[in-house]
Amino acid sequence: LGSVDPPGGSFIEGTTVSLQAPPAPGWVFAGWSGDLTGNANPAALTMDGPKSVTARFTPDFRLYGWGTAGSGTTGGEGGPEVVVDTLSALRFYANQAGPYVIKVFGTINGNEVVRVRSNKSILGIGSSARLLGVGLQVGWNSEFGQIGNVVIRNITFEKALAPIDGVMVSAGAHHVWIDHCNFF
Repeated sequence: LGSVDPPGGSFIEGTTVSLQAPPAPGWVFAGWSGDLTGNANPAALTMDGPKSVTARFTPDFRLYGWGTAGSGTTGGEGGPEVVVDTLSALRFYANQAGPYVIKVFGTINGNEVVRVRSNKSILGIGSSARLLGVGLQVGWNSEFGQIGNVVIRNITFEKALAPIDGVMVSAGAHHVWIDHCNFF
């Protein structure tokens, strides 16, 4: 995830220590917790007693390359954030009009494809977000070219049974960003 420099040790009381937290590739620094708060990096800490500081890191989900072309791909940015852990909840929010940030928690089981409407972000929480036997479909013939601006990130797609794909982008769907996903 990253590291902290200096990593710890003994310091003379009254001195100011400069802490820096460089992230590992694919991660970004998200802030300090404990006896140091905020997101300045590097940050100064005055040693006036014992201190405990933790650097927090999150996956780097910034858009790169074609994801930034034109007006970019923003997904559900600005819309309500919801957490889903059932197939019915995923299906419900993915089909809503308007922007939504849909956060997948844990494993969602099924044997179907979920249609995703425009202006949606479907993001996995942590490292265990998984769609088992469930696929996502962005774009379909009855709304050719009308579905777009979708971000799908940090999800493992596993055992999608034919004819379901993990993620299917079709029928003129546009501005779709699929990033940091695993497909099995």
